[in-house]
Amino acid sequence: MCYILKFFEVLFYREQKKGSEGLIEEQAFVDVVNRRGSMVYKLAFVHMKSECDAEDIYQIVFERYLRYEPEFNDDEHEKAWFIVATINACRTMLTSSWNRHTVTLDDEGWQSVLSEYSKSNMTTEDNAVIEALLQLSDRDRVILQLFYYEEYSVKEIARMMEIKVGTVTTRLNRARKKMEKLLRGRL
Repeated sequence: MCYILKFFEVLFYREQKKGSEGLIEEQAFVDVVNRRGSMVYKLAFVHMKSECDAEDIYQIVFERYLRYEPEFNDDEHEKAWFIVATINACRTMLTSSWNRHTVTLDDEGWQSVLSEYSKSNMTTEDNAVIEALLQLSDRDRVILQLFYYEEYSVKEIARMMEIKVGTVTTRLNRARKKMEKLLRGRL
């Protein structure tokens, strides 16, 4: 992530040169990147299935944070903002003309990516779960990510994704059943 911080140093310099007032302190920004960076990257990677695309989303999200400097009521509000911003950036990238007209090679770096940013060492069970998770549709993956990994309630997920609570519950149940089928022989 060092090169990403270099990117933001350049962005800070450019914004200061333009005379932007109210630009947040560099150390405060680095603290936010350290606090939310791992979550943003993991969510982007799970959604995009590509290290390069996840890095692009990571930069987009933190650039938006830097440019718009949103005010947060508390830590949960900040976390929710970063999740919604990440999901929106992923949706934008997935529906872009460039993405629709290009074919990418499979990115086999998922294991190293998720283990590099996780707090504990991954086991073979973790690997099986991640492989199964990556086989699910984006819609199912995001619901499971938000519910199990980010520990949001069904109501909070519905509010963030702008869908009904019943829809979240249905998608969550279907995603669980799909995961069960995929993991039945592996664990």
